[in-house]
Amino acid sequence: MNLQDTVPRSLRAPLSSVDWPQLFKLQNQDGFWQLTPELGMLLDLDVHHLINVSLAKNGIQSLGTKGKEKLLQLIATLLVLQAIYFKQLEGLIFKSLMKLGDSPPSWVLNPVRKATEWANRTDREFAGICQRLQLGKHWDDATKKLLGI
Repeated sequence: MNLQDTVPRSLRAPLSSVDWPQLFKLQNQDGFWQLTPELGMLLDLDVHHLINVSLAKNGIQSLGTKGKEKLLQLIATLLVLQAIYFKQLEGLIFKSLMKLGDSPPSWVLNPVRKATEWANRTDREFAGICQRLQLGKHWDDATKKLLGI
């Protein structure tokens, strides 16, 4: 057990100890992340509660198996992008949560660019879903709330 585990989340700095290389190892070749317990550990997020309580209560099952799977990928990817945005990793410059600005070359630039492109394409398939699932008005608010930032 490390000190991080004994301090309540509300008293810790958000995303204070993210293992960035490990986080990027979890990225799919298409650019997205899966909402797994491992990702939850890296982002200090209770994935089980999010999926099986919050999202289930608000109707994610109505999307069907494939729709649910893709939406969970979108949520995971947007959570990672929000963490990168929040921490200003490697000097990356964002215009918004899903839009990169002119950023300096970096080991994370191409994976992040791929993730933002995937997220934009996928978000168009689920127009308005963030509000329908009562996560927030838009993804920027929802991901900040979920990450505690």
